[in-house]
Amino acid sequence: MKKLFINIKDKRWNQYKIDFDSIVRACGVKGEISITLTNDKKLCALNKNYRGIDKSTNVLSFESGDKELLGDIFISFDAVMHEIADDKNDKNQKFVGHVVHLVLHGILHLQGYDHLHRIAAWKMERREVRILRELGIDDPYKIKPSRGSGRFSKIKWILQKAGLFGLGAAAALGFAPMYFWWATVLSLGIAYYFNRGYKTGFWWGAGYGLVTYCWSLESIYATPELATQFGYLYQTSMILLAVASGLVFGLPFWMTKVTKSTGWRRVLYFSLAWTF
Repeated sequence: MKKLFINIKDKRWNQYKIDFDSIVRACGVKGEISITLTNDKKLCALNKNYRGIDKSTNVLSFESGDKELLGDIFISFDAVMHEIADDKNDKNQKFVGHVVHLVLHGILHLQGYDHLHRIAAWKMERREVRILRELGIDDPYKIKPSRGSGRFSKIKWILQKAGLFGLGAAAALGFAPMYFWWATVLSLGIAYYFNRGYKTGFWWGAGYGLVTYCWSLESIYATPELATQFGYLYQTSMILLAVASGLVFGLPFWMTKVTKSTGWRRVLYFSLAWTF
């Protein structure tokens, strides 16, 4: 059964060759989608009729609510040309790349993604960036680096990993001798919500393992002889325990991510992966 229908309503679109089938495959579309290539006049009319906004936009998506017939996407030629007008690079390549991004953006809306609040927008953008990378297109949200931006990125990376590491460490408080069970549930829930794949689970698991399993090495100090002979291995062993824990706990996060599931299915898959 055909999954994609292209309707060209403005002849200016004919001069550009866009591989819409590749976009649909990259998005994992499981139903039918209609893409109408039109202009500002049509987008303005749609906005006015369905959104109460008397102006055009670059792309509009209309969900059907049917799993087999996902919905319709409309893209304005005029809006695309206006948005790439200031770019000095190859106009043809830039036009095609921008349209691919808009089509992808529209498809994700049909698949349930949105940008109504900051976290949802961030999740949608990250999904767009990953698919665009697969299609050989650069990150459209990437800001040109300025002085100090590299240092800021490093600090941001460190804070993100430290946060996940701290969450994992907090999860260990649910066990002896603290028994703060709610800390374990809350920590795991937050990590699940912000799951970006294996790396999320690795850093969470490293923090969890470091705190949870540290007791297993303290027996070295039970006798003076062992402390003298093997005490220098304690720090290295703790690091290895944390890494091993991260490698293990990264699996359920990664297994859930690759399913690309949402809603209750995502919770179910994560539970099964965690049990595994």
